[in-house]
Amino acid sequence: MVDTIELLRSVHKTSSFLTMTPAELTDVYDKSSNLITSGVAARKLDSSEIFSLYELHFNLSLLTSHDVEASAILTTLTDRFGTESPRVAVLQALYIEATDSLAKALEYIDSRPETETGAWKRRIAILKTTASSASSAVNVQYVNELLKLVDHVPSDAEAWSELAQAYIEAGMYSQALFALHEVLLLYPLAYNINALVGETTLKFAANLQAQGSAAPAEEKLIEATKFFLRAVELCEHYVRGWAGVLIGSTRILQQSKSTVDLKLYKMIKDMAAKQLQEIVKSKDARPEDLAAAEILLKNYK
Repeated sequence: MVDTIELLRSVHKTSSFLTMTPAELTDVYDKSSNLITSGVAARKLDSSEIFSLYELHFNLSLLTSHDVEASAILTTLTDRFGTESPRVAVLQALYIEATDSLAKALEYIDSRPETETGAWKRRIAILKTTASSASSAVNVQYVNELLKLVDHVPSDAEAWSELAQAYIEAGMYSQALFALHEVLLLYPLAYNINALVGETTLKFAANLQAQGSAAPAEEKLIEATKFFLRAVELCEHYVRGWAGVLIGSTRILQQSKSTVDLKLYKMIKDMAAKQLQEIVKSKDARPEDLAAAEILLKNYK
């Protein structure tokens, strides 16, 4: 039973249920249900952990089409913690989304105090869902809500990351990089974010090159390569990072028209190619990353 509790704690903390297969969801749902109905949860967990367990089981119930059970859990949590609880409000919004409509869920969220960050994030999630199929005004509204959120909670790295992604998709690379740098201020050792800054800067460079701005494009290529190098400094066998180093250094060698140290970037390119070859040879990465590395090595000889 202790193992089950630890498993459910991990699933709740990481939200891994969002990416589980139907079979995995059913298995975790059964474990959660047994823990609650057996009375073990009430005996072994404090009130905060009980809320987290019920919160998880609520989500699992919705995802496995146990809407009646989800409603019962919501009623239990509402009776125990009250309708004013911000966490209960988020669950109420989720339930309305699943059983009624996104419009009704937004209407409910709009009735909540603006200071409730959880409800605010739920509103943003709904706007993101509807943005792809609605007018551009909804996209603007989605971005504006993110801007309001990061202004209200500047330490919310998740919100900054989401804002950056929205800007990347819109081709607004300067704004995206600003948002990503805010994430790095909060998590300077995040090698994946360093790589994402590198990738976004590469896109920015390509955009500048297409506009005929060769010198600014070269500066961005150099900047991108530095961030990729930082990523592999933090994670030595990071395929995405070494791939970026190889692409960035190759483009510098191909496009440079300034006094940039070509010998240095040739050395960096060769080093990146060697590292990727060693990773492929040792198979020290996920299969999809290994496949990508092999393709990259063929295209950037």
